Amino acid sequence: MSKDFRTEIYGIIESDWPIHISVIARKLGLPVDGEEKKKIIARINYHVNQLKKEEKILTKKIDRALVIWPYDIEKLRFVHEILR
Repeated sequence: MSKDFRTEIYGIIESDWPIHISVIARKLGLPVDGEEKKKIIARINYHVNQLKKEEKILTKKIDRALVIWPYDIEKLRFVHEILR
């Protein structure tokens, strides 16, 4: 189950980047308000950290928000800089 969930999260990150964890939760149809908020955010954050360890995504903390984008995009940015 968790591999499928992680794959689904990665698919959302690839299709709509840069993205924030709460936006991922909304796209998954999970409630971002109420009592379950911390539990859901922690669950998604766990999978985001695993994807980061697998070097599939990059993250950056901007103020209090964690912004996420695919690692492949960083490769494209690097190639763009070289071609310049």
